[in-house]
Amino acid sequence: MKNTLIYITSFLISTLTFYSCTNDDDATVNNNEDILDQTTILDAITTNSSDGIWGIQQGTLLKQDNSEIELTGYYSVEDDLFTFTQGTSESLNLRWKKGFDINMQAQNLQEALTDRNASSETFVLSLNQENGDFSSTDNRVVGNYDEGSDTILITITDPESDTSLRLNITPKNTADFAQIPTTMSNAQELFSFHTQVRLNALEIAQSQNNLYLANSTKIQDFDEQSVFKYDLSTNELTTLSFIEPDFTTKNIEFIDGQLFNIGGTKFQAIDYELTTINTTFNIDPSNPLILIGAASLDDAVYTFGDLDRGNEINIWNIGDQNAELIATTPEPIDRIYSDGEIVDQVLYIFGGYNSPVNDGSTGSNIVYTYNIDTGVQNQIQLPVGFQQTATSTVENLIYVMGAEPFGSNHSENTFFGAYNTLDGTFQEITLNIADQLEDRILDQIQVVGDKAYFVTTEISGGDNGLLNKVFVADLN
Repeated sequence: MKNTLIYITSFLISTLTFYSCTNDDDATVNNNEDILDQTTILDAITTNSSDGIWGIQQGTLLKQDNSEIELTGYYSVEDDLFTFTQGTSESLNLRWKKGFDINMQAQNLQEALTDRNASSETFVLSLNQENGDFSSTDNRVVGNYDEGSDTILITITDPESDTSLRLNITPKNTADFAQIPTTMSNAQELFSFHTQVRLNALEIAQSQNNLYLANSTKIQDFDEQSVFKYDLSTNELTTLSFIEPDFTTKNIEFIDGQLFNIGGTKFQAIDYELTTINTTFNIDPSNPLILIGAASLDDAVYTFGDLDRGNEINIWNIGDQNAELIATTPEPIDRIYSDGEIVDQVLYIFGGYNSPVNDGSTGSNIVYTYNIDTGVQNQIQLPVGFQQTATSTVENLIYVMGAEPFGSNHSENTFFGAYNTLDGTFQEITLNIADQLEDRILDQIQVVGDKAYFVTTEISGGDNGLLNKVFVADLN
């Protein structure tokens, strides 16, 4: 993640460049007879966009058998960014922010698209001033800058499978990035269910086009847990219920092509179709994860905001008995109900407060950031505080919902906004969902593209417990 001040300065001093784009997949080198000026190439690659940032215009997965999987326009390439900076006199530095990972060993499009948040990578590229070619030392990355069209054709090879990504990338300027919408409206109910406790986990698996929700129902003294799958294409609802005594805290993360139901002392790895629990992971009962926030990167889950260890940031790798402490944030000690996201190797922790009951706390207005690569921490002050918090990422934006805390008896002061990780700005989004919040509390929210999916829960339940409703709304 580049420093916010760098982005702001770059946006103020750079000028928008109009350019034409080509989709010539066969162009591998610049065949112009004239020798390109090296300074011109370096300047063009590193300054023709907002701070040297380029995005994917066209992407193709090239298999060993010469077959191709077209990725253009899909979310796994839409959120990738390539940042070029000048190195030595004949080199470039390249940072590849991946976002959602691409399965390089995939046999078809569905296998290629994943829900795995992948780590960024960096490369040092040697530049040939005669034709605009560049390559990394191991030739894993090779490419060419075409001066006439102001495009770069870049090929990245997977060292494990020899499968390659062929990408046509173009300069990305301020207007090309995801913009914060102004309103959420036109809510439509998708489905409803009852539970005894208002603590739901909600995530969208874009690779499956499914909405997943998890909770612990605790009906008639049974510790029953439930996971729901709602197919956004067919509107079909599938439920997997199982008896497992544990704490009610649940978080959903997608790792290794599975849904992980995380919280308490037992984690479940479940297949996307909810046909079975593949694995149950037992966590040390003396260190349960209660009222935590969670975010995943690669094959690890980062947790924070625990009831007893609220200022800890821990990492849990698949199969570990305990989550390992990697950092501590400043006070407050008991910071619960926070949530967060990882964008370009930086963990952003939003909201939370220091009491498990509604004691009048306004919630935290400090965003804690932790750089996973360097361990560097920072704090960002927002204009509003969040109590029970839910977050969701769309490219460079982190959406943040701050609801009344668990145990609250009213639904006032629900707040929804978005934080732009590129320039550090934060903006409120108007909630035009008054009817959906009447006598109800906004419990969870997730955003995909221009759609927001959210869960509301009754303030006072009946004999069957609390009625939860799941909605989809438009973001404009």
